[in-house]
Amino acid sequence: MNAKGIIAIIAVFAMISVPLYMASDDSDAASYSANVFTDAGGSQKGYTGSGATVRDIVESALAPDHTITVDGVGRITAVDGATAPEGMAWIVFQWMPLQGWTVRPLNNDANGYLDTGTSYYVTLSEKTADGLNTIYSKPTYEPAAQAYFFIKFITDVNAPSVLGIMNESRRSEGFWITGTGSDAAEAFSDACTRYALPLNMNLIDGNEQKGWLGSFVGLQDDRSSGDWNNWSQFHWANGTWIYSDCLGHYDPGVVKYYAIVRQITVEDRASDNTGIVPSSDINVLSPSDLSSGGTVAASSISINPNTVSLTPGSAYTLGVTFNPTATTNKSVTWSSSDTSVATIDGAGKITAKSEGKTTITAVSASGGRTAACTVTVSSSAAPTEPAPADGQTPADTTVWLNHESVNIDINDTLSLGAQIYPTTLTVSWSSSDDSVATVSDGKVTPVSPGTAVITVTTSDGKASADCSVIILAAGISQDPDRNGMLIAGIAVAVIAVLAVALIVVRLHAKP
Repeated sequence: MNAKGIIAIIAVFAMISVPLYMASDDSDAASYSANVFTDAGGSQKGYTGSGATVRDIVESALAPDHTITVDGVGRITAVDGATAPEGMAWIVFQWMPLQGWTVRPLNNDANGYLDTGTSYYVTLSEKTADGLNTIYSKPTYEPAAQAYFFIKFITDVNAPSVLGIMNESRRSEGFWITGTGSDAAEAFSDACTRYALPLNMNLIDGNEQKGWLGSFVGLQDDRSSGDWNNWSQFHWANGTWIYSDCLGHYDPGVVKYYAIVRQITVEDRASDNTGIVPSSDINVLSPSDLSSGGTVAASSISINPNTVSLTPGSAYTLGVTFNPTATTNKSVTWSSSDTSVATIDGAGKITAKSEGKTTITAVSASGGRTAACTVTVSSSAAPTEPAPADGQTPADTTVWLNHESVNIDINDTLSLGAQIYPTTLTVSWSSSDDSVATVSDGKVTPVSPGTAVITVTTSDGKASADCSVIILAAGISQDPDRNGMLIAGIAVAVIAVLAVALIVVRLHAKP
C-alpha cells in the first residue's frame, strides 16, 4: 500500500476515534444549569440555561429573546445582529466569589470553570488599554443566591451571651438559619441579621479573609485552655461535611449548605502542618433532611401596645412582636383574665364589655413565650390609638416590605414580612405572574424561572408595596471529571495519529 493510502486510513481512524470516544461516554455527559443575565434589550433581565459548555448555557438561556454570533475563539461579535460600537465589546462575565465578574470567552478555557459559579452576564463593555492588557468595564449588578447554615454548640452551650438563642436543647442539637448573598459570607451576614444573631465578620470584597469570623453571638476564638475553642466552619460536598476556607470563597449558587460549629479543635501534631480535627458528631444532619431551612423558635415576644384604654362596646386589635423576627411559627394563643370586662379572639381583637380592668395574655406556640397587656374599660376613657410600625408615625395608611427585590432558587421558598399602619388593618398578597411564583400569606413559592412582582395591599386599599423576585434555576448539577476525560481522550487520539503519520513519512522517505 502506498503512502497516500496509509495516510487516508489514518485520517479515517482520526475521524472515527474521537467521536467514538465521545459517544462512549455519553451516558456520563455533564449537565450544567446556570443563570444568565443581560442588558442587551435595554434593561436587565434574568434567564436560565443549560448545557455541557458555557456557550450552550448562554445560547439556550438567551434563545427566547436574543441571538448571539460567536467567532472561532469564543468571542461574541454581535447580539441580535448588532456589533459593538467603537471602543466597546460584547463580553461574557462569570460571577466568582472574591474576584467578582470575570471575563469568560465561550471556549474550552471557560468550560474549565463550569463548576465554580452559577451566574453569567452578557453585556456591552467599555474597553481600555492597560499596557499589553485590555480592561473591560464590569456589570454593577451582583447576583445573589440563598444558602443554609447549621448552627451547633458543642461547647459554650450555656455561655451568658447565647442564653437568649433558642433553648439549651436546640443549641446542643443544632438549628438551621438561612440568608441570601453574592457569596457565603454575605449570605451568612444576611442570615444573622434576619435572625438577630450578633456577628462580627470580615466582609471586605476581594479580601482573601472575607468571611473570617471575628466573633459570633458574642463568642470569639479562645485558646486559654491550650486547644482552640472556636467556631469551625464546614460546607457540604459529595455527601459529607468538609472543613471550609473563609466563607467569602464560596458561591451559594454552587455550595448551598454550611455548618458553623462551636467546639474544641486540636493541633495535628503527627505532621508538620497544623490541621483541624472536627468533633465526630458533626454529621448530625444532612441537607436532604431539610424542608425550608429548618425552624426558628421564639426567644421572647411582646404585645404592642402593652396598655389599652377602651369604652364599653368598642374594640381594638393587638399586635405581637417576635424575637428573633425570623421566628418560623408566629401563632399565639390569647386569653383574658376577666371576660366580663373584655374578651379577645384568636386574631388578637379585644372587645370591651363593661367597666373594669383585665389582663390580656399571649402565649406563643413557638417556645411557649408569654407577654401581657393591661386593658382598662371605662365610659370616660380616651380610646387608645393604633400604634405605628417601627416607631414611625405616618399620617396615612402605610405598608412596608422587608425586601424590595430578591433572587430565589427554584427549589427554595421565601417568606416576605409586611408591617402596616394602622395595625388594625390586614393585608392581601398577589403575584403578577403565578406561572413564575405564587404567594400566600407572604410565603413566595417558585413555579418556574423568570421574574414576578409580589404585591402586598392593605385591607382598606389605600397602600401597597412591591417586591420584585427573580426565580433562578436550581443549583449546578455536574460531573467535574467530564471535561478532563474528554480532553484526555482527544489528546490520546491526536498523539496516536501524529505518531503513525511520522512513521509513514519516514518509511516513504527511505530509498
